[in-house]
Amino acid sequence: MPVSALHTDPGFPLYDPSESGGKGSGETKDKGRLETELEPRRAPEILKKIIVSTEINNESGATPPRIPMTLSERDSRIIQGRVPPSDYGAQTLAGPDSLEVFESTAVMLESAFTRIREGRALGHTFSPTKRPVEAPAVFVAKWMDLSKKYGLGFELTDGSAGGLFKDGTILARSADLRHLEYLKSSRENGSNLLKRSTHTTDHCPGELGKKMAILAYFTRFMGDNLLLDRSIAFSDVNRTEKMDFISSFFRVRDAAVFRLSNRVLQFNFHLHYKLILSDQGRVVTLVDEEKYMRTWSLSAALREGSDTLVYRAVRQTRDILVAMTASYRAHLAQEAQRAWQ
Repeated sequence: MPVSALHTDPGFPLYDPSESGGKGSGETKDKGRLETELEPRRAPEILKKIIVSTEINNESGATPPRIPMTLSERDSRIIQGRVPPSDYGAQTLAGPDSLEVFESTAVMLESAFTRIREGRALGHTFSPTKRPVEAPAVFVAKWMDLSKKYGLGFELTDGSAGGLFKDGTILARSADLRHLEYLKSSRENGSNLLKRSTHTTDHCPGELGKKMAILAYFTRFMGDNLLLDRSIAFSDVNRTEKMDFISSFFRVRDAAVFRLSNRVLQFNFHLHYKLILSDQGRVVTLVDEEKYMRTWSLSAALREGSDTLVYRAVRQTRDILVAMTASYRAHLAQEAQRAWQ
């Protein structure tokens, strides 16, 4: 397929959120409770539509109801830094491992707030594994949500772009606009793992033609309608393989949540600030309403004080992750109980 095909309209109708009032580029529903909308075939069935009856950041400003979280032996190993990332497999899509980054980060944040409530110091366990403390180079710069029709379109800070499609596949395009990677799940040893195939825009299988056209629509729409913060963006034209991408996306009442393949979690809050967590929550990056970006270790961020934006954002994020993982654990317990009946 020639490069020019990426910049022409596909031969089928495309949905435009500006025409029909659909959800695009950050617009969301307000259901007053935590609701995830994970894409089909990207997570266990229970996580496709979890509804947890708990208010997140309610209008009164009161702290949301606490959800107890019992630390397992594995959780304790995570907190103590004794479980390496390779213990899970960063690109596993199904089963308990599919939410490992969410779960390990939830454990990290919950443990930090527990220590604060108990008046205990935050020790080296909550400090980054690498120095100096730096924000991740690659995270989400632009996105548009057409999940009901096609999927999620995104552009990352390194200039790459991609689509997370409804069928669970991912198409990533490099910053040089020429190289493509197509990722599709493959069943191996009881887990769904992502398999990459590499292509170029002028030598691409015909079966990817429709998805390339949708990706072209995504990038064109985002380029025409969404602003790019030049202070955080760069163009890594030398990276033409093993590109980063969004592997999971869902919405809660007050935020859109992204899980990237580089193990970064990003929370785009509807009040126009972003919280980016890396190193299993040990590194906290805040992009405020004025687009000013600052990075702390987790312990330093929480020392800023409970009246600061970063403290409130980390607390909101903790509540989202704890509710999500608690629901998932309850589901696993129910499944195990049914299996023994």
